Amino acid sequence: MMVTLLFFLLFFLLFSSSAPAQKTAEDYIKQGFSRLDAQQYDQGIADANKAIELDPKSVRAYYLRGLAYFWKGQYDQTIVDATKAKELDPKWASAYYLRGWAYFWKDQYDQAIADATKAIELDPKLARAYHLRGKACCRNGQGDQAIADATKAIELGLKDADLYRVRGLAYSWNDQDDQAFADFTKAIELDPKNADSYNERGSAYSRKGRYDQAIADFSKAIELNPKWAEPYNSRGNAYFTKHQYDQAIADFTKVLEIAPKESPVIWAASGMLVETYVKRGEDRNLAGKNDQAIADFTKAIELDPKSAEAYCLRGDTYFFKHQYDQALADANKAIELDQKSAKAYCVRGSAYCGKGQYDQAIADLKKAIQLKEDFPEGHLRQAMIYEGLNRNKEAIESYRNFIKYASSQMGYGILIMKAEKKISELEKQK
Repeated sequence: MMVTLLFFLLFFLLFSSSAPAQKTAEDYIKQGFSRLDAQQYDQGIADANKAIELDPKSVRAYYLRGLAYFWKGQYDQTIVDATKAKELDPKWASAYYLRGWAYFWKDQYDQAIADATKAIELDPKLARAYHLRGKACCRNGQGDQAIADATKAIELGLKDADLYRVRGLAYSWNDQDDQAFADFTKAIELDPKNADSYNERGSAYSRKGRYDQAIADFSKAIELNPKWAEPYNSRGNAYFTKHQYDQAIADFTKVLEIAPKESPVIWAASGMLVETYVKRGEDRNLAGKNDQAIADFTKAIELDPKSAEAYCLRGDTYFFKHQYDQALADANKAIELDQKSAKAYCVRGSAYCGKGQYDQAIADLKKAIQLKEDFPEGHLRQAMIYEGLNRNKEAIESYRNFIKYASSQMGYGILIMKAEKKISELEKQK
């Protein structure tokens, strides 16, 4: 009998010790956070679900699930879970902090600021809550508050490249350039492989007209993240300002290749690409490269068929090449697109003059001057037509008006001297 009892006791002990222990909610929560560290977000959500099933009042379980949703970019679900966590424990700062970040990435900056402020009220030493509020204030245009919050987070010991970027941006908007450059440089020192810091410092250099340094930073941002459209667009603008149109065109074209459709940077780059072709065309005209200029204006028209400026300038180039029918067609199209374009009427008037239709030419030049009285080119071309028709009195008056309005503008020095000479010659013929 004793042997039988010992046998059953031994059997019970062996089998009871081999049975797995039941996991608690806290076990699933710890496992879930480990999953998040390994970027296994779906598994983390599954663990949080199990923890909530075992303990429906577990604040940390809802926080865990909300955090997993946050890293998956599912911000609405994050807000739901963070709200539940704060309801279960209204004094837990982290719940407000997490929900604040979700609001931030939904561009709801006022709500983000409110949640960050509540988190700070509950835990004044929560450095990352100051970071959140500073970043939201920066996006909200509250530069001084952004600087104060970022500074506080730094004082509390937080070393985060984004924190210095936030403060650098706010300093830049406040025209505190030395502090801005110092912060962007510190952000780069903390995280040298983050393209954002180079892009922001490049933008700050651009705003101060330091385009070579800006281009260097944009180029570094592109090297670090070659599929990010923003630095290409920014570098293109810097090249444009430096009249390096070939490089600008290459950068704006790249933006159109890689940026998501309908994104703001697409619209910005599209407009700048058109303008760059137009400006390069103008430069080529000045260099006597009329055919290449026409090619650039044509490209601008292909990109933006409603660009009255491109039609106008192409028409003017055709006029100088004595291709008057093409000039007339382009001027007509420019006027159709922009009936208040003095330049378009000036070009059409010139084309009519080239075709020997002087009445129409004079009428168009008068219309151009009516639209823009201080338009030197309109007065000059009108003067030349009158002179060609031996209407010397009207020619002299037009040359004088040209000198009057051209004197206050750049680039007319030689033409003013020629106009003065013409007036002298015509007055001798009286």
